[in-house]
Amino acid sequence: MRVLICASVPLSAESAYWHWLKVGTEADGHQVVPLDVLGLQSLYGPSATERLVLQAASAYQVNVALILADAPISVPLLARLRQLGVVLVRLRDDDGRLTDPVTTATLRASARLDRHCDLVVTCRRGVPAQFAERGWPPPSYLPMPFSAVTLAGGTQPLRPVVRFSDAPGVRAGVLSNRRVQLVRALLAAGLPVELAHPDWRLVPGCAHLVADPLRLSAVHAAMASATVNVCLAADGAAETWPSFQLSCLQVAATGGMLLTEPCDEFGDFFIDGLEALTVRSPAEGVAQAR
Repeated sequence: MRVLICASVPLSAESAYWHWLKVGTEADGHQVVPLDVLGLQSLYGPSATERLVLQAASAYQVNVALILADAPISVPLLARLRQLGVVLVRLRDDDGRLTDPVTTATLRASARLDRHCDLVVTCRRGVPAQFAERGWPPPSYLPMPFSAVTLAGGTQPLRPVVRFSDAPGVRAGVLSNRRVQLVRALLAAGLPVELAHPDWRLVPGCAHLVADPLRLSAVHAAMASATVNVCLAADGAAETWPSFQLSCLQVAATGGMLLTEPCDEFGDFFIDGLEALTVRSPAEGVAQAR
């Protein structure tokens, strides 16, 4: 199939996001037309951007438009795409923070667009019930798609380090959460910690642990070679229920050891204790990392 992907992330060969969406979709045998709709709007404005999207869909004779939840797409544009014979698929890949008031308002506005798509899917198992409780059209649950073959590589020599690939996920004025608490517990236990995301420099006592930026291929190699990789649910909202992270699949695809926390989607991908380990507290995290 020819797939038009409408997202809001700058196109880059070094983007893990686009590696997941574009390279993964191409690995499954599809032709991809990727568009950063938000970036196009910042350059040309909404009206001209919609014309560009329609021109791309027509020129490439796309079969499916994959509309990411945060892509700034209008209802009239969806109607025009449907007139071209394009099937409209809405992919809600980051619905895990519904309890935060700001995020809930954003999701409510986003859900209005769902009504105009042919298929709406979410990567979070608990979201259909959450949407239904709010009176929104519930999406269908689909385990997060991922082409592991795109990250397959040779065996890496292990480095004695506990690696955090994700950002700390802290909110303004609140510099502690589950991720930060686990990092501090690991340090207090004398375990070596490596922080991959530059935002950790904003967390007191963590700046010296931040690794130098790496190219995407080197990031995957670092995951494969780390003795332990930690991937916890994002914790930037006032309240968050644990939900599956894309980085969990990245670690698994590289062959790295994964330490994460229980969530609704975990069993769709892993057997706890065999293919990955789950922890429920910083103390458990320290014990398993050892």
